[in-house]
Parts: sequence; C-alpha cells; structure tokens
Amino acid sequence: MRLTDSPWAISTFVVAVVFTAYTVRGLTGFGSGPIVAPLLALVLDLRTVIAVSVFLQFVVGCHMVYRARAVMDRRVILRAALPGMAGGLAGAALLTYLPIRALLCLVGLCTLWYALRTLRARRTAVRTPRNPGKAAAYRAGALSGAMEGMFGAGGPPFVVFLSDYQLEKSRMRGTILGYFLAIDGYLMYCYTVVPRLGSGPTLMDVRTLSVAAVLLLPAFSGSLFGEHLHRRLSSASFHVWVSIVLAVSGIAALAKAL
Repeated sequence: MRLTDSPWAISTFVVAVVFTAYTVRGLTGFGSGPIVAPLLALVLDLRTVIAVSVFLQFVVGCHMVYRARAVMDRRVILRAALPGMAGGLAGAALLTYLPIRALLCLVGLCTLWYALRTLRARRTAVRTPRNPGKAAAYRAGALSGAMEGMFGAGGPPFVVFLSDYQLEKSRMRGTILGYFLAIDGYLMYCYTVVPRLGSGPTLMDVRTLSVAAVLLLPAFSGSLFGEHLHRRLSSASFHVWVSIVLAVSGIAALAKAL
C-alpha cells in the first residue's frame, strides 16, 4: 500500500469505495469490479485489487444468488458459463503477461461502446421479449469471462447480451448474478492454485485474503442496500441505471489507463 495519506483516511476511502461498488452490484447485478479496480488501485497494487475484487464478488455473490435463485434463467447461465471459464483463463494469462495500461484502455473503450449501444437500444421501439440465443450466449460468456479474468470487471458483454432481449429486470439481474458466481468461483480456483501459469506466486495469497476479509462487511452491507433499491425501481429505470453503470465503468477504466 502506498501511504499517500494517513492510514485512517485510506481505510475510510477503501470502505466507502467497496460499499458504493456493492450497492451498485446489489442494484443491477454487476458493476462492482469496474468501480473497485480503478479506485482501489490508487492505494493498492492492481493485481492485488483484482484478486480481492474476485474474492468479494464470489463470497457476496453466493448470498445474492441464493436470494435471487427463483428468478434467474439457469439455461442461459449454463450456456454462457463454460465458454466464460475458458475466457477467464485467457484473461488471467493476459493479466500476467500483457501491459496493464494497454488492457485497461481497451476495456474502457469497449465498455463505453457497450454503454452507448445499450442506451441507443432503449430509445428504439419496444420489441417483444424473446429468449436469448445459444450462439450469442457462448460469445458473450467468453468475452465477459476474459474481462473478468483480466480485471474482475467482466459485466459489459454479458449484460449487453441480456439487454438485447429486454428481459424483466429481476430475471436479468438474477441471471447476471448466477453467471458471475460461476465465473468468479472458477477464477478463485485459478488465482489460488495456478501460480501465475507457472512463472511466479499465486494472485490469491494470504495478504490478499486478509485484505478481502476486512472488506466483507461493507461489501455485504452495500449489496443489501442495493437490493433494496432494486425492488423500488421500475423496469425502465433499471435499464437506464444499467447503461449509466456501463458508461461509468468505461470512464473509470480509461482514467486508470491514463
């Protein structure tokens, strides 16, 4: 940790970031990683931040998925999860070997494009909701898995994929949560067991787990508050919030890259 300020100020900053990030995740089903990664990277090593983010997303995600189990689309989750795991392994390799700034810039630009695409889709005529297709689920699962492995921020491709089918807000949120629980659980295994693909220490070490354990309380608290907000939103407002979170995610990634 780079002590650019007092330890108390840094601790307060970290807790506030995590609480805000998991309020967003509780509200929309995604969005915690793109908030946590660029902001906590100001005071922690980026690779440590990514491992902490995946740990929190998995542990808090277990609770969130249990509460949303009745509304998630299990068929879509099963279709997207396997290519998502393959993409996650590829993303972990990129995290290890490629320049962080170049990857952040790429992710930021792609996420902003997804946000603009989603906002434009909301302005078009309302279509009849339809079931997500298999091929699209495979592609979105793989892309989101790769982004999750790189930055713990894989939401955009899978979220935009689901948005195209205009799912009811709770079904969409539950499906997002279920997919990322599978991917984050797999990445937990990769980060813990695979020693940087044979070239160094594991990403999920004792120090990382210690930091993550301290942040569990604000993460759980934020997720419950976000879930409360989700129940009060209309479906139209929910999709607007999804677009906003996507846009903020892209800007945050670009800001960190620059």
